[in-house]
Parts: sequence; C-alpha cells; structure tokens
Amino acid sequence: MTSNSKKDFVRKKWWEPKSTGVLRQYAHTSHGTYHASSLKGFNYTPQHVMVNARKGAGEMQVIIIESGNNAGSSDTLEIVYTYRPRRKLEFSLFSAKRIGFWLQRLRPTTMPNAALAKLFKGSSTHPSILRSVLKHEQLHDRLIEYPSAEIRLRIKDHNAKLTYRERIKKLDEHNIAASVEMMEHVIEALQDQSVIYEPR
Repeated sequence: MTSNSKKDFVRKKWWEPKSTGVLRQYAHTSHGTYHASSLKGFNYTPQHVMVNARKGAGEMQVIIIESGNNAGSSDTLEIVYTYRPRRKLEFSLFSAKRIGFWLQRLRPTTMPNAALAKLFKGSSTHPSILRSVLKHEQLHDRLIEYPSAEIRLRIKDHNAKLTYRERIKKLDEHNIAASVEMMEHVIEALQDQSVIYEPR
C-alpha cells in the first residue's frame, strides 16, 4: 500500500533546478497550477505557480528566484497579486535594517506599534490608510514573524501590483504556503479598507 506522504510527493527530474521541484510540489499540495518559463517575443515569463487567494479574491503568482551555488545564500520567494484599484494607495514596507529610499510621492509612515517599528520601515501615499491596513485583525503581529519580508504596492496604467518578497535559506512548499497565507492577510486588509475594486 502506498502511504499518503508518498502520494503527496512530486518527484523532481534530475536535470531540473531545485526551484522547479519546489514549485511543482507546492502546486500539487496547494491545488495550484505550475507554469514553465516562457519567452514570447521580448517578453520573458519565469516559471511560476498560479494559486487562488481565499474568498474569491483572484489569483496570486508565486515565483522563486534562486541565489545560485553560493553556500549559505538564500533564495528569494516572490508573490505577486494584481487588481484594479478603488483607492490609489501605494506603499513600501521593508526591513528596518535596510537603508531605504522611496519615491517622491510616498511619505514616511510610522508603524502602528513599537514592536513592528523595530523591524520595519514604511512609506506610503496615504500613511493613515497603511496604518489601518496593518492594524486589520492584528496583521502587524503576524508581520513580526516575517522580519525579512518586503511588501510593495504600486499603481501603473490603472493597474495595481502588490508584491511580497522574502529571502529564505531552506525554501520548501511549507515556507511558501506560510508566506502565501501572509499575503492573503494583506489582501484581506486592503479589501477591508476598500482599496481593491476587483482582481485582475
């Protein structure tokens, strides 16, 4: 008899990079769809997984950017969500250890509590809305568990792009699932503030 753990395991082909195996495994366990990298004209699309967000909020794109063969280096997980905006909110949220810079239209934004301020810096077009987003269902407490995360929201040509990036040393489907859940909390907080009109 085959065990459930073996049934749930997707075997990686020997010639495939590590990131391909991790993405295929995550697609399998999350009921997402794996897409191989493609080049159409001058447009390159990296390999990724498309996975549904909760409560019919649309789809998220999950990408792994490998660090190469450097020992001890971390891969980068990137999660992207696009939507049509109702409110023109843009922001950057990044590690307090980083020397940050922001676009001229973004204003420095104080964090909602001291614990988060020790880990993150922020800037936004609407600081009060960003603070309300971070307060939604204690999102600021959840973020403390992801000190290396960076979250950006940009608007271009009437389309909004929310990007979550995180450097992770040992990336697997469980790390991805946890970070995707974090992204879902951010999306729900934006919905609560009427920032999102509809998903793309």
